[in-house]
Amino acid sequence: MVLRVKPHKLEKGINILRLTVLVFERKLPFIFLITFIVFDISKRHWFLLFLLLWICFQIKGQNEMMLDSEFRGSSDSYKVKRKGVKVVGRYEFGPYRILNGSSGIYKEKGSSNFWTGDAVKEAKFSSNFIFQGVLYDSILVNTATTSVIAIDEKESFALRSLFGWSEAEITRKEVFLVDMVFSDESTNWTLIMSYTSSGEENTTLPGQVPNGIQGKLVNGDTLIEIIPETNWDNGKASSVLKPLEAYLFKINGETIGAVQVFPINKLMVWIKKDLSESLKDVLATGAVALITKSF
Repeated sequence: MVLRVKPHKLEKGINILRLTVLVFERKLPFIFLITFIVFDISKRHWFLLFLLLWICFQIKGQNEMMLDSEFRGSSDSYKVKRKGVKVVGRYEFGPYRILNGSSGIYKEKGSSNFWTGDAVKEAKFSSNFIFQGVLYDSILVNTATTSVIAIDEKESFALRSLFGWSEAEITRKEVFLVDMVFSDESTNWTLIMSYTSSGEENTTLPGQVPNGIQGKLVNGDTLIEIIPETNWDNGKASSVLKPLEAYLFKINGETIGAVQVFPINKLMVWIKKDLSESLKDVLATGAVALITKSF
């Protein structure tokens, strides 16, 4: 999974990352970023800024996900641009664009057991935006992210209290749900992504995709699988220093679309040329929804 942060706590840090990308693409003067950082920064933001700058320079020589040569040759490729630094950015690529968007309310709740050391924490966040396609000029997109972290403590209360011993397994499950309402309301689509990871640590770095990803894009009649791709086009696998988050859209095993979500200065979308304009709009909407979730 990609950079996942609480909007109400790290929004300033996210804005710094976005400004960094604009500076890197020479759309903003470097002094603008420095001024913003000097007057509004924390240690965590410094770490994120350093990590992003390092990643931007590391991926300069290899900037696209691995794609089948036949699909690449029969597809339109678009570089995604972002306008603004709001929580829901106005992304645009080719004839597609987000017209406007807004973030919802962040909610968090949890419970813990003092004696067993077990704990559960749940967080919910929603957003919405209007997306413009080719056939459909107004697509209402509603997103909802639910994240659940469960801590299963193995050691007894006595050992934890007397010796400070702890052996806890942390499981994180996140569900990303997207409802797409098209302007003619004849056909609506739903995108569902499920992320599951477990272990002793619960740290997610930018571009790091966890195991246990399941995704689909459906409308009742058609099922499009969403499959993560973790290799660069030169055959090298994604790594912490050269991270990649990308997804393939497939019908019956055939790739019909793809989106590169991370690195954030190399956002890309591919859509097969021979598809109907209606299906192209669906794939473009699904791709931009995944981008907005990550950044």
